[in-house]
Amino acid sequence: LQTLRGDVVDRAFSIDPAAVARNAKWRDRVAFGLFVLREVIGRRLGKPSARRRGLPPDYLSNALPALEEARADAIALYLAFEPLTHTIGLIPHQPAAQAGCDRYFNRLLEKLALSRQQNGPGAAHHRARGDRIVLKWAVEKGGVEVVEKDGHVFFTVKDYSTLRKGMGELAAAVQRIRFSADHQEANRLVNTYGAPLSASWHEDARNRWKGLPLPSAAAIVLPVLRAKLDDRGQLVDVTVHYPSRFIDHQAQSAQ
Repeated sequence: LQTLRGDVVDRAFSIDPAAVARNAKWRDRVAFGLFVLREVIGRRLGKPSARRRGLPPDYLSNALPALEEARADAIALYLAFEPLTHTIGLIPHQPAAQAGCDRYFNRLLEKLALSRQQNGPGAAHHRARGDRIVLKWAVEKGGVEVVEKDGHVFFTVKDYSTLRKGMGELAAAVQRIRFSADHQEANRLVNTYGAPLSASWHEDARNRWKGLPLPSAAAIVLPVLRAKLDDRGQLVDVTVHYPSRFIDHQAQSAQ
């Protein structure tokens, strides 16, 4: 299902056939790599300054969650091109990193299509604002361009080197704000770059999504992991099992 969805969405929201082919080849591998870079490094990088110590957790008010989302994505997109990332195999090489960037900006249109509104409370709202900060910053710095063709809008990577440089600058800007407690600059950045996108883009993305040959719903059965221990109680193996009936899976999840 994920492969089908990825192929269909990439073709619908990408203007570059070469990018679609590259994404199909590296999508799954790069998705995992970007996830690790985002969640393991992007969310935890940095050291608080002395100025921040003693301040309450909400000292940057509503701007902080969106800034954290934008910083995590910016760091992941920047590190995707880092030689060490390729050496350790997290993302195999430059073409795969390019595919990850293409897919990231294609997915922003997919998210726009699936969102009922661009503003609102909760984590989804902060995530959407973080997405918009990354997009608008990348467009402003020249790494990404907004292309309108045949009545449809596309977010296309214009130059990968410029994009990477811009992501590094965005991550550095958020780091300065986040760890120096610059409340005024935090609100300025979020209000400037995190503002809602064009309503016409939102409508276009939703209309295109409605026409895609995708199932309207899907059920997911998660695996059960069972540990195998030796006589000393040390872990020696893990086996994967799937419930034979969906109702068994639901009952187990409810426990």
